[in-house]
Amino acid sequence: MRSSVTQRMIKEMQLAGLSASTQEYYLGTITRFTKRTGLDPLHATETQVADYLRQQIARGLVQNTIIPIKCALQMLFEHALERDWRLFKKGSLLRDAGDCPRFPARAIAAA
Repeated sequence: MRSSVTQRMIKEMQLAGLSASTQEYYLGTITRFTKRTGLDPLHATETQVADYLRQQIARGLVQNTIIPIKCALQMLFEHALERDWRLFKKGSLLRDAGDCPRFPARAIAAA
């Protein structure tokens, strides 16, 4: 993952009040995502990210493992990279994977 993307993600995680251990886990999750898919997060599409999550489910990972993976990806793509993807909205295909904590809106968090 590129340094600027990493720095944006760290900033967003700090603004969201995530613990140091959660931040470390999320960064590790994103590193695994990039290594396993060969995708640069800056160029990854919503479909590619959804496919990755589906592959993790197909591997037999349980819900308690999938939720933090989904949350890490949501932190990266929705918060750090400001992607407005349906994937992370209620009613998405992966809605049954569980909900992530509600992070403050970008405008509120930056204040």
